[in-house]
Amino acid sequence: MPVQWIELHRGVGAGSIAVLASMSDEDALAALDALQGALQSYPDELRRGIVPAMRAARKTGYAVSDGLVLPNVRGVGVAIRDPRGVAIGSLGVASITDRASDQRIAELAAMLLREQARIEHTLRDKTPGRAKSVAAATRRPSPERGATAAER
Repeated sequence: MPVQWIELHRGVGAGSIAVLASMSDEDALAALDALQGALQSYPDELRRGIVPAMRAARKTGYAVSDGLVLPNVRGVGVAIRDPRGVAIGSLGVASITDRASDQRIAELAAMLLREQARIEHTLRDKTPGRAKSVAAATRRPSPERGATAAER
């Protein structure tokens, strides 16, 4: 299976959407505003789909990119947070739409969420001063607002 590195700064893939979903609305919208130049190369429909996908990711715990990066491609992603609760990257899987039914997306999301938990646990265990930061790392953003600055 080929692996592709997609830059997070573009904000359109499932991993990027997951990272945006880990932020407060204010911070995520500011990040998208700063990326307007890079996002201009994408169709209007795609750009309009980013914020709804970000807000949906807050409810489910994972992001879905349904044709946002390429037509006929679906992706699912989760943010990886450091011990302070700040997103430092993401994990994701993309597939052609024919092989990415809603059921398959849910299965992949469950696998990604398990790996997310393992990675974040390892980061907490390997980080100096972990006792002070464990509580912050285990907090998740509420579906309505994302993480606050105090939670990151």
